[in-house]
Amino acid sequence: MHNNLVYLGKLGKAIGLKGELKIYLETDFAEQFKKNSIIFLQNNNELCIENISIPKQTVKFIGIDTPEDATKLTNKEIFSTYEDTRKNCKLEKNQYFWFDLIGLEIVENNQTLGTIKDIARFTNTDYFEIATSQQLLDSGFAKSFLIPYLPNFVCNVDIEKKIVNTKGAFDILENS
Repeated sequence: MHNNLVYLGKLGKAIGLKGELKIYLETDFAEQFKKNSIIFLQNNNELCIENISIPKQTVKFIGIDTPEDATKLTNKEIFSTYEDTRKNCKLEKNQYFWFDLIGLEIVENNQTLGTIKDIARFTNTDYFEIATSQQLLDSGFAKSFLIPYLPNFVCNVDIEKKIVNTKGAFDILENS
């Protein structure tokens, strides 16, 4: 049973006669999809990729050999484990996996503003959804607020210390 699953996308309709499916990826790391890669369904069932074409958005799984077999997978969400994602995806400087950022504290001028509870993407920008700290809630601030993950707001991310240092985030909270 895998609890630490990362959402990758969704399977579409069956195409052709050999069990291929459309695949709709919602990940920045398409390179993790290759022959013999294992992906998971919501129920933790494993599927092994036999062939994949990212440009054509098609996938064929080992053992799924008929349109009838493929149709059973239509609209199923697909996942990877945290471990496989870390192993198969190469991050560049100042890039982090969303699952490593969730739960980190937002700190500005030595004051904890809150904790990252989710990350959302609007157009081409990622935003941290912050659950405001209890101390600031008690002072009448909003329950949550958004900070764009941009260099003019995010100064430093320290995964080990579980802290994100920001500037301008308190102003966003004040105006939320």
